[in-house]
Amino acid sequence: MRSLPKALILLALIALLAVPALAGSKLEFGTKAVYTSNLLSDSSGTSDFYFTDNASINFNPLSFVELNLNGLHKAHFETPRYDTRLGGLGLTILPIKQESPFTLYSKLIFNGSRFGKGLEGFNSNTFSIRTAAGYWFCDAIRIRLGVFYEDNAYTLSDVMDRQSYEVYSGVNLSFLDAYALDIEVGFADAKYQYISPDGLDPDHPDIIDPLLKFVTFTEGHLESFYISPRLSRPIGSKSGMSITFTYKEFPNLEEGVVFGATTQNLSPWANVWQGRTISASFKTYLIPNMIVSAGIDYSDKSYLKIHDDLNQVFYSKDTGRGDEQTKLNLNIQRNVAGIFGFSGEPSLSIDWTNNTSSKLLYDCSGINISLGFKFRL
Repeated sequence: MRSLPKALILLALIALLAVPALAGSKLEFGTKAVYTSNLLSDSSGTSDFYFTDNASINFNPLSFVELNLNGLHKAHFETPRYDTRLGGLGLTILPIKQESPFTLYSKLIFNGSRFGKGLEGFNSNTFSIRTAAGYWFCDAIRIRLGVFYEDNAYTLSDVMDRQSYEVYSGVNLSFLDAYALDIEVGFADAKYQYISPDGLDPDHPDIIDPLLKFVTFTEGHLESFYISPRLSRPIGSKSGMSITFTYKEFPNLEEGVVFGATTQNLSPWANVWQGRTISASFKTYLIPNMIVSAGIDYSDKSYLKIHDDLNQVFYSKDTGRGDEQTKLNLNIQRNVAGIFGFSGEPSLSIDWTNNTSSKLLYDCSGINISLGFKFRL
């Protein structure tokens, strides 16, 4: 566990920073060993074994303010260039008492990520702020409205930077003494840079040069709309299930290619998609001191056209990427009571993914198995 000492040092630094407000603080340390048969989520089938260690502390400098400091280190055995260091700071403000039917909160988050040698181009800093308000009309009806802003900036180049703004609203309904229906809709606008047909080398209009010597970037706006209903209900007194559907669309997608390597686990565009997803999950507490959850997800997504900076891309032949994916997951957690205020949580997680893509690079499947332990104070 070569990453363990770094996580312990990180934990100590976080604790020292938090000394003035340690009273009433919540400290958590976690470690996880993971085997993956497909680290890059592509047809290369790169397998690896890695450890992830993290530490965080939450404390309240004021009664309505919560501050979070956190850090993470991931160490790979076979592919050390994918080693990851993350650090973050979060601030949550809850100015209204819990007894009120009206709720209001703001959350600010800053995160920095750093990768191993050869992947420094993916080093980035992210700042986000979310403000939301809600109101309980009665026990069965609650509404909410929120806004979200995120600025994702890369340290070595700005061509993959993205600023996004989102406004969303939702309603939560309880009915028939058991069912809960939650519906959320949202609109977003992201500022980004892309390569348009007019920005290509006029002598070779069908090719994007890997070094981008003859390419001009255009600043555009990526608008999106989504709707996501979720239906849940208990099964007995200690179990429950839910079904969630999400539909997302880019109504005015501009013709162009975005820049950024297509490696799934690092690409800044991996979570930018349109299409639909549906998931079903089940959770039970029937076994004393244990939580067992399982789920199945299906998605049909299309992605932006992406320029891979490692190879030439024929612009006119790039038809984009469409994926159909099925995922199964199982998670088992056990709560272990400790002494002197300490508690622990060992866990086992298994997930299997099968992805069918219009691009052979992403026609793949894989399994992840992880064993973890969380330690809380």
